[in-house]
Amino acid sequence: MAKLGQLFLQGGRSSATHSLVDEDWVTASTCPQSGNTNYGYLWWVYPTMFCAQGLGGQDVCVCPRTDRVIVQQRDFNFARGKDDAGSAMGLAALALSPDLLFTTDREAETD
Repeated sequence: MAKLGQLFLQGGRSSATHSLVDEDWVTASTCPQSGNTNYGYLWWVYPTMFCAQGLGGQDVCVCPRTDRVIVQQRDFNFARGKDDAGSAMGLAALALSPDLLFTTDREAETD
């Protein structure tokens, strides 16, 4: 899952010389489609990131602005019918946000 996210983060390229997915497809699939403002081609689209969310607990979120990919794998309890995955992924997605900046004490001193 992380490799898929990284591949889409890199515009479909696995290396500088090798393209696995056409860059135009990556762009189109991670933009809203068919009048739906939040969904592309199998990707949920948010203002600063796009995410693939699979049944049973597989999630991948990509934030091109921060150059980050985050993956969550969990065992969904189908008997219970719901879990806290949305909250967990929401917190993880917050870590991808370009609005959330982390600096070390040294970086703060040089500003």
